[in-house]
Amino acid sequence: MTNVMKPALFAASILLSIVSLAQSTGQITKWLDDPPQFLYLYSELEALTGEKVFVDIITVDQEGNFHLPPLSKSGEQVVVLESPPWIWRAVINTESPGQLLLHMPSIGPTKIKGVLAQYSYLSEDSPLELYEQFRSRVLELDYLSAYDRMAQSGAVGSATNLVNKTYLDSLNVVFLDEFTSVLEHKLISNSAYYSDLVMALNWKWRRESGEKTSELRSLWKAADAQKNGRSLSELLTSPGWIQSWAEVHYDWFAQDRSTLNGYVTSGSIESIAAHLDCSQDEAHLAMWWWDLNAPTQITDGWWDLYKDTMIGKMRSRAITNEDLFTSENFQDQMWTTPSTDIVCVDELYGMWTAILILKYESIASLREWGTFRSISESIGLKRGDVRFFVLCVDGDEKSWTNVLRARQSSSEMVRWVGNDARWINGLDVNSVPQIVLISPSLDIYNHTAPLPSFGLRKYLETLPK
Repeated sequence: MTNVMKPALFAASILLSIVSLAQSTGQITKWLDDPPQFLYLYSELEALTGEKVFVDIITVDQEGNFHLPPLSKSGEQVVVLESPPWIWRAVINTESPGQLLLHMPSIGPTKIKGVLAQYSYLSEDSPLELYEQFRSRVLELDYLSAYDRMAQSGAVGSATNLVNKTYLDSLNVVFLDEFTSVLEHKLISNSAYYSDLVMALNWKWRRESGEKTSELRSLWKAADAQKNGRSLSELLTSPGWIQSWAEVHYDWFAQDRSTLNGYVTSGSIESIAAHLDCSQDEAHLAMWWWDLNAPTQITDGWWDLYKDTMIGKMRSRAITNEDLFTSENFQDQMWTTPSTDIVCVDELYGMWTAILILKYESIASLREWGTFRSISESIGLKRGDVRFFVLCVDGDEKSWTNVLRARQSSSEMVRWVGNDARWINGLDVNSVPQIVLISPSLDIYNHTAPLPSFGLRKYLETLPK
């Protein structure tokens, strides 16, 4: 079964870490003790929500070196490399040389998964460095223009008259000169994805400089929506094109809302397309953007009519959390027992199962384990159909060994899956400790049942019999 996965919706802010790399090799650097043993490779399907599909598990050697597998698609594309809690999101070009360097952060993570990490590369023909230099320059110009822009917008009381327009004009000249130079550079012009990213910075600068939405849309139309011969489905895979589109159409749904509500209520895609002066497929994209950023019953009802369109199908996949385990695929998963046997989780079939997910380094995990153990030893008089498992998601064998030593009895049911991204996403693990409840038929009944010290016993006693 194809395993599809996506993070939380990006909404109005689409911030990316981008790197150009070769198809063949890479290295994890700056690790403290040992590098991760595995990387989990995904291919991104569309850049609006970041939906992605699992590709392969990549083995990492003791020096942090790894090899990327052949990909089904050639040329530029977005991939995600994950080793929980770290994640690297990258634009790769299978036709370019170079080596990807994934840097392990020196500061500990703030959550158990999805923490963006830094990167660099070894390549002489990557547009990354040029793009990053321009992005840093734009951030500097944003800082220099921030006060005058705020005053110009009326956000600084009565300071409108204090705006130094000559100063803002001079900053704009600097931006346009550097933007044109970067966009015309061979490394950027030869890359559709990086050209889109540079253009996205241009649209953002224009919008924040105070250009009206109508002016931006007119320029967007004149540029043929930045298509450059690409279909909409191809454009949706480009992070820079999505960000460009978002900057131009940022709050399109907030203007003339009553008229737009009428169009949406009547299901008139023709009216939306005419309003935005775009194709019907792009109008559906606009409706998806509206639904992501300001959802209402009206926007939700739109998709009852258009769920079978290209955008409608993309939206359905994006809102369906297909990375979560189900009764169909959960029973096929494997985990490790204390005796190092790899067994199938169908051993849970037939009874309710409370799973305490923990890491050995987590003091809270060990504390909750004690309460979890007490509940397991005393609940049998009321609920003899509930069993208790401890699942270790530590990524190294040393921590797993410490978990085994922390048992008070060999009868305690303990399993290990390491920091496998598929397990952490499949059980929707967002913190440790966490309680996941499995039904007798191997459905995930609850991904976040109460912790042992916060009402787990009472919760289990009220389960259906």
